[in-house]
Amino acid sequence: MVWKPRKAGVPGSNPGRGSLLPQLRPRTLLPTCVHLYGVNRKQVAFLNKRDVCRLATASKNSVPHVIPVVYALDGQKIIIAIDYGTKKLKNLRENPQASLVVDDYGPNRAVFVQGACTIVERGPEYLRLLGILFKKFEFYRKHPWGEGESPIISITPLHVVSWGV
Repeated sequence: MVWKPRKAGVPGSNPGRGSLLPQLRPRTLLPTCVHLYGVNRKQVAFLNKRDVCRLATASKNSVPHVIPVVYALDGQKIIIAIDYGTKKLKNLRENPQASLVVDDYGPNRAVFVQGACTIVERGPEYLRLLGILFKKFEFYRKHPWGEGESPIISITPLHVVSWGV
């Protein structure tokens, strides 16, 4: 982190500490920010090579809930099958925003996504998304389900950060 002085009276300055604010310089492992449908090719390749993410939801009262789930990509959207009666589905019905992270340890690499969720339960779009999940996961092909049995959430990335990718 590099400290760069800022003038007094500038919004965000801290007069009690000599008006210094942290300014980050780009480095290899510092986060790379990409906004709104800006998932780049390296991030997509990283996401396609993995199956598990940690999905974070929050209730209408902002109580967080994090759980590992399997996911697939639908273009630049992330899709996840979830079950009825779960905390994550209840939270998403109350607050259709979610975050997720897909990571590796050693070397530290990750893609973090914040986005808006759509819950799909029936219809042609449901069947299309179900086909993507069945194609990626053998377990789903061996234990298939149909419309109305398990909702699928589609997360549209609004903010993406990655490091080491």
